[in-house]
Amino acid sequence: MKNLQVKDTAPDFNALDQDRQRFFLAKAAAKGKLLLAFYPADDTPVCSNQLADYGRNMAAFKTRGIQVYGISISSNESQKEFHEKLSLPFPLLADYDSRITKKYGVMSFTGHPQRALFLIGEDQKIIWKHVEGLPISYRSAEEVLAKIDELFGPPPKPAAPEAPAAETTSSSPAAH
Repeated sequence: MKNLQVKDTAPDFNALDQDRQRFFLAKAAAKGKLLLAFYPADDTPVCSNQLADYGRNMAAFKTRGIQVYGISISSNESQKEFHEKLSLPFPLLADYDSRITKKYGVMSFTGHPQRALFLIGEDQKIIWKHVEGLPISYRSAEEVLAKIDELFGPPPKPAAPEAPAAETTSSSPAAH
């Protein structure tokens, strides 16, 4: 297990998502920054709360140009049920043989992924990482978004809608 650091190149990998679609890290990174959220197991209270929180805040991640992917050692079938149960707007990647978790150095002594976040840039370099000390805690979407804003500045504010032009009425009598 390698102890990856900020500025290291994120280990490349491919994996199937909950719909058995093949994900390639290099292809995803080429499309923009991405957040890999390693979590211990599907359908557990803390994992459910964490991923549902990220799902509820997906628009804020998208506004910042961040793609989100969950990763666990669960099977595709388990992830599909979990994904549907939470109505997640982002993919869950199956690391059924733990190779991705091990490449990223976040395998716990219990044989499950540690709860960890890796923010990866278009160049596939690690921009930020956070590994939880305890599996019962997680960084909220608000905390992750604040860190992203700290690193890159806040997202641009949407332009205010223009007020409709006031109709002008002429006070002069119309010619007949």
